[in-house]
Amino acid sequence: MVLVTGASRGLGTAITECFVRSGFHVVGVARSRDFLGPLRDEFGDRVTAWSCDVRSVPEVKRIAELVESRWGYLDVLVLNAGVGYVEPLETMKLEHWKETIDVNLTAAFTVTRACLPLLRKSGRPHIFAVNSVAARRGFAGWGAYCASKHGLLGFTDALREELRDKGIKVTSIVSGAVQTSFWDRVDTGFDRSRMIEPASIAELLLQTYRQATDAVTEEIVIKPAGGDF
Repeated sequence: MVLVTGASRGLGTAITECFVRSGFHVVGVARSRDFLGPLRDEFGDRVTAWSCDVRSVPEVKRIAELVESRWGYLDVLVLNAGVGYVEPLETMKLEHWKETIDVNLTAAFTVTRACLPLLRKSGRPHIFAVNSVAARRGFAGWGAYCASKHGLLGFTDALREELRDKGIKVTSIVSGAVQTSFWDRVDTGFDRSRMIEPASIAELLLQTYRQATDAVTEEIVIKPAGGDF
């Protein structure tokens, strides 16, 4: 049983598809139910699509309650929901800063907190936090995004230590640029043909989950084969 946030497009969709094809039931969560329709059409009963704004604590709680009522447990939680704005910090809109921190960092906390009781009921629980190389360095114009991703890495590292003796694995995926629709609205001049395909990262998550139970991969850094831009 897998729950993926930000499942409506790009990497979230690829992760959902990868786990469904491998025999898991996946709950895909996103703000818009319309975007989740194709997943239901393709996979039928093997995927459940629910709308949820991960910034809303009541909505997050509702999703956890629905999972508990239908399945009673959760094996894998994938914290994938994210947003980003390219603006100099000096002129950045406060609402964009708040949205970035709320979605990329605070929601990771509230979703994890709501799902931990379900993960404790699994025989093989695992949390994946989809992060970015922006967690390790700063990029001009990406101040809010970098701040949120640095925070997410710190959150994940602390969470891992708190859950280590509970048998719940926690893995950070520190990724370079991924070829998704995010770049359609960001004029960076990057060569998108050099970016990582979402399916490559999705398969990496699946392989990591299947790792022997006596080991944990705490952090994975994956970059385009041609290097950073």
